Amino acid sequence: MLSATDELSPLDVNVIVILEGAFTGIGEMSTNLQDNDLIPNLPVGLNNSSVTDWIVLRLIDEDCNIVASGNTFLRKDGKVSMSFPDVEEGKYYIQVDHRNHLAVMSAEPVSLPNSSGSAYDFTSNIESAFGKEQLKEKNSVFCMIAGDCDGNNLINAVDYKGWFANNAGNNVYNAYDLDVNGIINVLDYNLWYSNRSRVGRTCN
Repeated sequence: MLSATDELSPLDVNVIVILEGAFTGIGEMSTNLQDNDLIPNLPVGLNNSSVTDWIVLRLIDEDCNIVASGNTFLRKDGKVSMSFPDVEEGKYYIQVDHRNHLAVMSAEPVSLPNSSGSAYDFTSNIESAFGKEQLKEKNSVFCMIAGDCDGNNLINAVDYKGWFANNAGNNVYNAYDLDVNGIINVLDYNLWYSNRSRVGRTCN
């Protein structure tokens, strides 16, 4: 137990995760949004060819309380690295949220900190995610599931109606752009349709 005078070192968290909508099929994701300067608030000097989008990374304790949460960028190779200040070492569920994919959470609490060499990998096994069938296999890579545009852990008609209202958007940063390329069209509808009625599973 830390005393009141002890200072916590930042807790390093490393994850590998792939977005279905952005997946190119060859082991990485597209960078169309960043290539077209559509991703807001990226750090100055960041390599423009390496970023797919923003995500939210959460640490959750075994009682399903959110201990820490922060925004960070997702690289095209799926790697995420983030440091959380004022969080003790220990075991936490790792949850990844994205603005139009179902959130995923680690199947079990993960010992943290971890290094990039021991990153928690959601892409290698469907059982790496909490709940049943919470990842979708594409070319032997397990991906977060596209279609939850309103972030309520459901893919349903509400998401479709939002897509319909925003269809034909071009050069946009918009939750209804499910394939994460800045264009809203039938390809996004196809992703929604293939995943309709899916329900996300996290503990909060």
